Amino acid sequence: MDRTRVFVVEDQPNLLRNLLKVLGSFPELEVVGSAQDGEQAVEEVVRVMPQLVLLDLELPGFNGIEVTRRVKRRAAGVEVLILTSFEDEQKVYEAIQAGASGVPGEAGGAGEDPLGHPRGDGGGHGA
Repeated sequence: MDRTRVFVVEDQPNLLRNLLKVLGSFPELEVVGSAQDGEQAVEEVVRVMPQLVLLDLELPGFNGIEVTRRVKRRAAGVEVLILTSFEDEQKVYEAIQAGASGVPGEAGGAGEDPLGHPRGDGGGHGA
C-alpha cells in the first residue's frame, strides 16, 4: 500500500504534537515533516515535496493563505488542506482561492480517515 506523505503546519506546540501523534497512528499516512511558522513551512514543503499539507490559517510569518499561494506557485502538485478552529468563512474562502483543496472534516464520517478518505476497516480505529 502506498502511504500518503503528509506535512503539518501548526504554530501551537501542544496541538502540533497531538496532530503528529494522531496522524502517525494511521498506517496509510507518512508524516514527512512539520513547521510552526509560515516562512519555514514554505521552504520545508518545497524541500520534502509531500503529497498533502495540513495547514493552520493563523501562523506567525506568512499566514496560511500566503503559505498556500507560495506552495502552489512552487509545488503545484501538493494538495493543501486548511486546519482551522475559526468560523471565519471569508478566510477559508480566501485560502481556497489561493489554491487550498478544502477543509478536512466538512464531509467526514465514521467510515473515513482524518482526511476524508474511505476507511477499509469500516471506520473503527482504536486509539
